[in-house]
Parts: sequence; structure tokens; C-alpha cells
Amino acid sequence: MIETATVLEVLKEIFGAKGVHPLNEKAFWQGYEAAGKSKNNVELEN
Repeated sequence: MIETATVLEVLKEIFGAKGVHPLNEKAFWQGYEAAGKSKNNVELEN
């Protein structure tokens, strides 16, 4: 299992440090859910 922090770092690399554009975010979550994961299961870890 990939650690959440690692996933977030990868997303920053993909979408840029300023954050995900809303349209890209929508497309991302559609793909994420299609991969069998739920947006609700993504938690921030400090």
C-alpha cells in the first residue's frame, strides 16, 4: 500500500504545487474511483 503522503507528493508533481485545477481534479477522482478506490478513503497524514 502506498502511503498517503507519497501519493500527495506525486499529485503535486503531476498537477503542480499550486494545487489541482478543478477540471483536472474531477478527472483525477473519476480515474481514482475507477481504479477501485474511494475519495472518502483518502486521508491526510502528518
